[in-house]
Amino acid sequence: MNYISDNIFQALLDWSEAWITLIPLAMYFFRKKYVHAYKIVAVYLILAFINNSAEGFTIAVLYYRVKGVFGTNNWLYNLHSVFLTVCFILFFREIGIRSKWLNTKWILPLYLITVGSIFLLSDDFFIISSKVFAIEGIVLLVYCVSFFLQRLKDDEIYLDFDAPLVIVTGLTIYESVNFFIFLFFNLLMEKAVAFAGSIWDVHNWVYIIFCLFITYAFYGRTRLIYR
Repeated sequence: MNYISDNIFQALLDWSEAWITLIPLAMYFFRKKYVHAYKIVAVYLILAFINNSAEGFTIAVLYYRVKGVFGTNNWLYNLHSVFLTVCFILFFREIGIRSKWLNTKWILPLYLITVGSIFLLSDDFFIISSKVFAIEGIVLLVYCVSFFLQRLKDDEIYLDFDAPLVIVTGLTIYESVNFFIFLFFNLLMEKAVAFAGSIWDVHNWVYIIFCLFITYAFYGRTRLIYR
């Protein structure tokens, strides 16, 4: 019985990157949080659900049936990294990050060119790219830190509820905890496959926490701002 329950628990954790996105999505539509910045987060969640479901389906169904690159889900993780980074760069633009160094007009094209160059010149798109994941972490953590610094400098007082702060806090936790997992994941896959699989469970737990932060942000009432 313990063996069965352990297997069920592990299966739920393995598929958590897909089903957990449905919780904030349900809250988004239930609370009707149709502010444009939140729409971008909702678009990310929809893309993540489709992509992450395909990741699980690939391993569960195609891994033993399809030979070659489409029998693995590594390339889907690379896609998820791009979806996440692009959507949250746009999210930060919508919530008003005021910095000449974080202008979306050049940050987003530079990011896409850099990622494209990595896959063209260095890494195989069909293998998880630690470089691309590390760039994701660096870019989004810089945005998160800039957001917190801007909040400290603002003359505005945020009362009642601050949904962007909740979302950015969840994103900060996700990226900061996973940064070194991403950075060394390729090396772990080469040297210690079993450990790499175990440490990815940490990533899944943190992703659950991230999505719960988004859920709370969608649940909360509209913030009040006083100057």
